[in-house]
Amino acid sequence: MKKFFIVSIVLLLIAILLAVGVFFYLSFNLKQSQIPVSATQTESEVVNDSVEGKEVLSTPPPEGIPLRNLPIGESQQAVLDTVGVDVETFVITPEMQVCAGEKLGEARMAEIIAGAAPTLYETTKLLSCL
Repeated sequence: MKKFFIVSIVLLLIAILLAVGVFFYLSFNLKQSQIPVSATQTESEVVNDSVEGKEVLSTPPPEGIPLRNLPIGESQQAVLDTVGVDVETFVITPEMQVCAGEKLGEARMAEIIAGAAPTLYETTKLLSCL
C-alpha cells in the first residue's frame, strides 16, 4: 500500500511539472509570434518628412478600426496585455470582425465591443482570428 502512494505521488508531480512546462512553452510561443511593425517595414516604405523631420510610411494605414480609438476597460486591457497585443499599433480588420462574429456570435461581440471582457475560452477562440 505504501508503494502505491509513493508511485501515485511521483506520477502526480510529473503531471504537474508537464502541465507547467506546457503552459510556459505556449505562453512563450504566443509572445514570440507577435512580429513588431518596425520589423515588417521595408526601406521603400519609409519616406522622410521635411516639415517635421520624422519618418512617415508612404503606404496608407490599413483598413479597419485602430484599437487605440476604442474605449477599452481595465479588464479588456489586462486580456490584451496577456495575449501580447499593443493597443497603439493594432488594427481590427474587417476580416477579423467577421471571424470574431462567427466564433463568438454577434450578440456576444456586441457585448465585448460595449466594454465586457472576453473570458479565457473566448480569448482562445479569438486568437485564430488574429
